[in-house]
Parts: sequence; structure tokens; C-alpha cells
Amino acid sequence: MITAKDAVQKAAEYLQGLIPIQPGRTPVVEEIEKDGPNWLVTLSYVPPSPNPYALALGQGAGKEYKRFEVKGDNGEIVSMKIRTLN
Repeated sequence: MITAKDAVQKAAEYLQGLIPIQPGRTPVVEEIEKDGPNWLVTLSYVPPSPNPYALALGQGAGKEYKRFEVKGDNGEIVSMKIRTLN
């Protein structure tokens, strides 16, 4: 079984492998929860070119959110979804 810290590390590595993150801005852990055997990890980050419409509307100052499902037994990423704030 992997720990919450391991799940966060796996999710952050996966995200950084897919999306260019602004230099000096690492993903931030927003939420983590255990869902059965798996971990649900929500990370926020500032993309290289923040959406100007989101900035104009004051929606998270250009932050974007991704939610990862990480297998609790081996750390494999099961899914990545866009996470919206209500």
C-alpha cells in the first residue's frame, strides 16, 4: 500500500510529464482523500499561459485544477479529470 504522500508525488510527476508548468511554480496539493483502496488527489497549478477570461472573471487567478485517482496498492494513475470549483 502506498501512503498519501506517495500518491501526491505520483500525481504531481504525472501532471508535470503532461502539461508544461510555469517555471518556479510547482503543483500545489488542494485535496487528498482515500476512496476505497485508491487515493483521490486534487492538484492546482498555473499553466504557462493562463486563460485571460478566467483571470478577468476572478476565477482562481488563472489556476487550473486536476483530480487524479491513484491506485492504493502500486501508485498507478487510474484517471485524471478536470476539477472545477463550485
